[in-house]
Amino acid sequence: MAPVVEMYGDLFAMPTSLAHAVSEEFHQGAGIAVGFKEYFGRVDELLAQGRRVGEVAYLKHKETYIFYLITKKNYWERVVLLSSVLSCLFHLRELSLSLGVTELSMPKIGCGLDLLKFEDVLPRILSAFHDCPVKVNVVSPPPQVRGMAVAGDSQGLRFLLARGKLPRCISRTPYPRTAGLCGFGWTITRLLQLLNDMPDNSLHDVLVLIGTNNVLEMCAAEPSKARQLLRKCRGLCNALRTTLSMKVKACCRAVVTTVPPLPKILCPKDGDSGRAHYFWSNFNKALLSLTENRFHVVDLGKHFTTDGVIREDLFERFMGRNNREDRIHINLKGMRVLEKVILAVPPFTP
Repeated sequence: MAPVVEMYGDLFAMPTSLAHAVSEEFHQGAGIAVGFKEYFGRVDELLAQGRRVGEVAYLKHKETYIFYLITKKNYWERVVLLSSVLSCLFHLRELSLSLGVTELSMPKIGCGLDLLKFEDVLPRILSAFHDCPVKVNVVSPPPQVRGMAVAGDSQGLRFLLARGKLPRCISRTPYPRTAGLCGFGWTITRLLQLLNDMPDNSLHDVLVLIGTNNVLEMCAAEPSKARQLLRKCRGLCNALRTTLSMKVKACCRAVVTTVPPLPKILCPKDGDSGRAHYFWSNFNKALLSLTENRFHVVDLGKHFTTDGVIREDLFERFMGRNNREDRIHINLKGMRVLEKVILAVPPFTP
């Protein structure tokens, strides 16, 4: 049995056969359907197949197929029956097997303009492709801020939830542990694992806020291990640049931020910050040394300090249900500063 895999990226960058939902007249005037119409066209050929609601039309495109799941009769209808979706999925399965298709990629069928919930659609996909050798990828664009996909640790997650445009499936309450390409407690290693599972050229412009947990890990480790971690992190920064150069389209770029000056470790109450400052500054130097046209590194230290003094008013003082001391995470005021910094980055010229 081939898996059904959910992933983030550009559906049209997938090197597989594609599928999406349409109305019986193949209007394709809104949402992701516009891309299918622009990329593949040949509407007359689709209409000539005479398919009805619950059936699937298709086009041959190079070495792949483009499947059109007819889930409703008229494009303006807002009520799509799950029974129609299920019928289309079973028809899609049979067509895939007969045409020799081994892998399909599709958006969250019916969950955009048709307002279906993916938790209702996913079981139907699993049912239709149960005990079937065809792999199904469900591909969604990653959540964005100012037109840039956001990837990173809890700093990125909080920035995305506070300032980003989120799909309906991501709720801000209760506070999620992950959203898109961001996750609480993530390190560069975890982000690389996620990016490596994505196809090449599947991301447009991306904003990367990562490294807080790597720095905290070094500061908490024994001295000998901490230096090993620093050397490892330098290699991970190189790997991040290499991976993003493959995953981000050639006409786009990654904007990467350094780790902001964290008051909790750089201004501790016991006054001993030398060791933490060493790891924080060297980690950021490793990132800054890698900056280039398609991997633009922004030094947050310049924007979160005044005359060399950390602006603690840009960080949360307390966080969590038990109101514990924080002084690590950027607060809403700091996020506005971060957003201004990102907007001030010079335009990318390929």
